[in-house]
Amino acid sequence: MSTNLRLLVGMIHANRPARVMARLSRSATAALGTGAYALSSSSIWSLAHGSTWPRLVAVGVLSMLMILASLVVAHGLWERTARAAARERVVLFNVVTITTLAIGIAALYLGLFLVLALAAVVTIPPAAFEEQLSAASSVGEYARLAWFAASVATVGGALGSLVESDQAVRDAAYRPRGGRQETLAAG
Repeated sequence: MSTNLRLLVGMIHANRPARVMARLSRSATAALGTGAYALSSSSIWSLAHGSTWPRLVAVGVLSMLMILASLVVAHGLWERTARAAARERVVLFNVVTITTLAIGIAALYLGLFLVLALAAVVTIPPAAFEEQLSAASSVGEYARLAWFAASVATVGGALGSLVESDQAVRDAAYRPRGGRQETLAAG
């Protein structure tokens, strides 16, 4: 493994990316609230039922890209430099930032999917589901609903991320250990 790749993997690992969204309480709370609301909406049930899995995956990816972009843009996480000597380091920091956040967002999405799938099974009676959709309630239908609701919830998380403080987002993305900004400035 090349030195830069080892450094990249080590930096990402040190950031504990699977815990990023858990450290952003406003964003995670907004996502859970949005997901709960989505499960209660029969129009969401119909949209999920009428969607193919490729469409559901595309909606999921789009929702994750939305929260990634909102975190990076709203909180100024994209580094720039005019100095040629620091460009390699800045590129490395940007790759680490995007990768750390992407892993964290994927972990949030998976967590939302699992929680919302369980919530759907517990709270939505099969008879109500069948009556609304004119289709048999099945594991696949509940999975479609949970996936679509997780996508909607992730967009809610993106909106919630906008009310997080810049410092909270930086601390969540980089795990406070000092020296990050000083390293960029020194380069």
